[in-house]
Amino acid sequence: IGRAGRQTRVARGATSRAAIKVAIKRRDLDALLAQAPANAPAPATESAAAEPAAFSLPTGINAVIDIAIDAISYRGGLIDNTKFAGELANGEFSIKQISAQLPGGAAVSAAGALTSVEGKPQVAGAIEAKADNLRALLDWLQVAPAGVPAERLRTLAVTSRFTAGSDLLELADLDLKLDNSNITGGVRVALPKAPQQKMGFGVGLAIDQLNVDSYMPPAGAAAEPAPTPAGGGLPLDSLKPLADLDANVEL
Repeated sequence: IGRAGRQTRVARGATSRAAIKVAIKRRDLDALLAQAPANAPAPATESAAAEPAAFSLPTGINAVIDIAIDAISYRGGLIDNTKFAGELANGEFSIKQISAQLPGGAAVSAAGALTSVEGKPQVAGAIEAKADNLRALLDWLQVAPAGVPAERLRTLAVTSRFTAGSDLLELADLDLKLDNSNITGGVRVALPKAPQQKMGFGVGLAIDQLNVDSYMPPAGAAAEPAPTPAGGGLPLDSLKPLADLDANVEL
């Protein structure tokens, strides 16, 4: 699996202090995932689910965490120079750095803070990512879209502020460069919660240029026919799922 070094220091007083530093040479993530036990099904119960306890971070301890992994093997590729540095203080966990280098000449880094907002966890911060060979990155992640010409999905660069909570996902000050296109703006997703049962989307984006045809399959490529609903159906039946969404889109 690889060698690891670890240092831990703890000091007690009115406020407990701890420092943890871990350095790992190499980890085989595929092997670790293969050893993970399958999740057992949850037992059936007739009683209503208990209300989850309010989330909070301890205020009586200051802790510093520094983790570095030189190489992680995963799906036949390497994740290099993975780093995580954070500090717990005054009931807030500051994410000083989380970064890694990925296949396809890609790199990602983020910083922010984990806090309690109305008794629920929320992470807010900033993220930056790039890929010099986006197609190689997508192939490694096994999410490469079929039919897109080889000269497209080559480069990506993105910066954004983000907020993520139990009922909210938001990207703000988004600046995304995909191939020759530049996209700026923001996206907000409100997840269902009582009494609001619908998912809501708010999208405000500005695109300087986008050649949609250049991302389409080559002319003459066979396209699969759309499935015909059983029993016929009305022409707009396929749009029924949109009734469960509230959306505000501005381009």
